[in-house]
Amino acid sequence: MVFHVSDEARQQEILRAFRGITDLDVVALGTRRDQDFFVVIDCPTSVAQVVAQGVVGSIDPRASVSFISQLQPVALS
Repeated sequence: MVFHVSDEARQQEILRAFRGITDLDVVALGTRRDQDFFVVIDCPTSVAQVVAQGVVGSIDPRASVSFISQLQPVALS
C-alpha cells in the first residue's frame, strides 16, 4: 500500500509507529517526490492491511491511499 501523507513530520511519525509493530511482519518505508511525502507499507495479510490503514489514518487523517496491490502472496516451498 502507498499512502500520500500530509507532510514530512506526519510521515516520520507514521514510520516510528510502524517500528513498534513487530507482530504483523509489516515493513514501512518513507519516500518523497518534490513536495509530496509518501509511506509505502508492505502488508503480507489482509489483517496487516487493515491495521496499516488504521495506524496511518489515526496519525494523519488527511492521508490518502495512492496505491493498493492486488497481487496475491506466493507461497515459497
